[in-house]
Amino acid sequence: MIAEATRHPEFFKLTKYLLSGEGLDLDFLVDSAEVDIPLNWEKGSDLLKTKQVVAVATHAQKLTTECFEVTTDNWKNVLRASCAIPALHKNPVVFDDTRWLDGGVSAPIPVEEAYRRGYKHIVVVRTMPIDFDEHHPLLEAILKRAPTKTMSELSAILLKHEESYRKTQRFLASPPDDVNIYEISPARNLQSSVIGSTKKQLDADYMHGSRLGRLFVESVGRKLDIPYVPYKRHKMITSEFFKSDAYHQKIDEVWNHRSRGHFKGAMDCDIAWVNVNPHNLKRALVLVQGRNESCWKYKELMYELSQHFSIYSFDRSWQGESDRLVENSELGHIDQFDHYVEDLKQFIESVVATSDNDEVMMLAHSMGGAIATQYIAKYPDRIKACALTSPMFGLKLPKVVGGIQTATIKMISQLQKTPHSRQNKRHLSRKHLKATTTQVVQLDLKLTVTC
Repeated sequence: MIAEATRHPEFFKLTKYLLSGEGLDLDFLVDSAEVDIPLNWEKGSDLLKTKQVVAVATHAQKLTTECFEVTTDNWKNVLRASCAIPALHKNPVVFDDTRWLDGGVSAPIPVEEAYRRGYKHIVVVRTMPIDFDEHHPLLEAILKRAPTKTMSELSAILLKHEESYRKTQRFLASPPDDVNIYEISPARNLQSSVIGSTKKQLDADYMHGSRLGRLFVESVGRKLDIPYVPYKRHKMITSEFFKSDAYHQKIDEVWNHRSRGHFKGAMDCDIAWVNVNPHNLKRALVLVQGRNESCWKYKELMYELSQHFSIYSFDRSWQGESDRLVENSELGHIDQFDHYVEDLKQFIESVVATSDNDEVMMLAHSMGGAIATQYIAKYPDRIKACALTSPMFGLKLPKVVGGIQTATIKMISQLQKTPHSRQNKRHLSRKHLKATTTQVVQLDLKLTVTC
């Protein structure tokens, strides 16, 4: 609903609002929830037999809080009321002979109502960082352009909202002794806004919130007996035990129809990439290979996984069909390991993200696991989920063993041949080359120890 209906120009269009004052079309939102993207009220009614859903609205004249239990009979009115942002909604929301406004005016975080109802373990899910404490710039901007006759009403609403928010903050900061309150709040300011957000912004915020929510359920939630539901698992149909000629022909057929191309990597190398998507799927899976591996090695795996994903992969610099940084094509050389991470970022942004995929996941092996881990740590909102196989993670060794390892690496590095620059395009000092060779050897040792 948020990603599609609220972004539709029928729901809200800034130019129309500025020219004619036509704001949020809440009727369009309700119609969408009933027809275009129908809410599953059959399942909802089942769940409501054992659970209670309460929506909050604000009495437009008294500016008091009203809590409505959501049912199959009243959900349309309650939905309109809970979305009626002051000065932004198109038509007044009226039912039970009363005009209603967004519940955020009088109860931006209705935690005190939950406490009054007797709940002793309350989970507060917020859309602002926990230390957020400032005025509402959107409402202040609206007040400046509002007609004089509505100025007093909007001023009262703004003051009520700020007073309610500060009161709630005080309650959260110092709750009664007989209640436990758990807050889940974003680690950063959200990219999306009240209206006018892009699909990319909404997706990034949704994924950020989903991760924080799952972290809570898997940790604190288990102590509260909150049931943990894992991600949906897909049955993979493989042909592991009857790999006939026809099976291999299918693999070759899919592989031969792959999309392919190049992009510029961090070291200005041409890096080759492929996309295998015989079923035109919108769920992308990025394969990040291990050291000395190419996309060609993963032909069969790509064929199997393409039943459920659009598969993307690329040959890192000095591997497969991509450019080398030195003349000796057998030599694996990179200036900085971070360049691998930046190449993965460039691949996702310039190739994967431009294909209008609904979501992006990642599968990484061996050294690709180390690259993927650093990528996710650096860009946490780009990938929905990631799986690692035999990741190249180091082991925390005792000091004595670590000292032997360091001495061994230094000795091996002295015996390594110095790589030569590619066609004299890049001139590296001998000292620099020795340092990078040592880095590669150290990574290999970590890989060996881990395996």
